[in-house]
Amino acid sequence: MAGSKCQAEPQRTGPKRTAAPCRPSVGPHGSVVSAEIWSANLAIKAKFDAASWLERARSAAVDALAANGWSGGGSEAELVRYFVPLNEEVALVVSYARRKGIDVYFSVDRQAATAWIQAR
Repeated sequence: MAGSKCQAEPQRTGPKRTAAPCRPSVGPHGSVVSAEIWSANLAIKAKFDAASWLERARSAAVDALAANGWSGGGSEAELVRYFVPLNEEVALVVSYARRKGIDVYFSVDRQAATAWIQAR
């Protein structure tokens, strides 16, 4: 993430790997919308701030994510495609999943996303 000093390689923590721990950046409205992405085999995961996606996403995409309980899957999901070129930790999870031939899943903090939208 911009401004963070995250390592590109996952950290080994017991049997599971996680992307380097990073603090989410503050979103454009001064709030953080915590989100997480993980591989289907749960071997690797990353946390990120979804506020920038909410700022730019089409209303229909946000509505669809909300209707799905603020979670989803697939490396072709709009939220994932948005963050792959912008966030090295998200890109690492997606790259790992593609190499393994498995999917990725993600979730966005419902309360934070709803508060962010209402503040807009």
